Amino acid sequence: MKVKEIRKHLLVREDGMVKDINPTPSSNTKNYWNLGSYRNGYKVISSNNTCYRIHRLVAEAFIINIDDKPFVNHLNGMKDDNQVSNLEWCTQSENVQHAFDNGLTKSGPDHYKTSLTIKDCLSIKELLEHSNLTQTEIAKQFNTKQTIISKIKRNKHWSCRN
Repeated sequence: MKVKEIRKHLLVREDGMVKDINPTPSSNTKNYWNLGSYRNGYKVISSNNTCYRIHRLVAEAFIINIDDKPFVNHLNGMKDDNQVSNLEWCTQSENVQHAFDNGLTKSGPDHYKTSLTIKDCLSIKELLEHSNLTQTEIAKQFNTKQTIISKIKRNKHWSCRN
């Protein structure tokens, strides 16, 4: 198993394990190989009052970044699989496209910011078609923004894709 030193105080293995060779009392590494803890689904390790994402440390240690790409992508979509074979350097747009292509992003009614149901959207279409209410008035009624009502009217909203 390959091991590389990075940031002058961390040893990183190609399987995603990290070891702090100069741990501070507040460090969560304590001089042993560590998988890290979770933050926003990513494995992280705290050392010298800094929080490092483990996938980034592994990429910096083992993957040549010829094109100077700023992001690290998990090829299998699993944020806690930090093996070097599962990582690649990418741009933000490549990372977003990968997530979209592999069904890793939620959209429509499953997206965390969605406030409208399909039933709401159908009701909004009815109101747009058969009432004298403005888009702003309809938006207030459904506790949403006028721009969302406009997208529904123009069939640009996720609810109009079916």
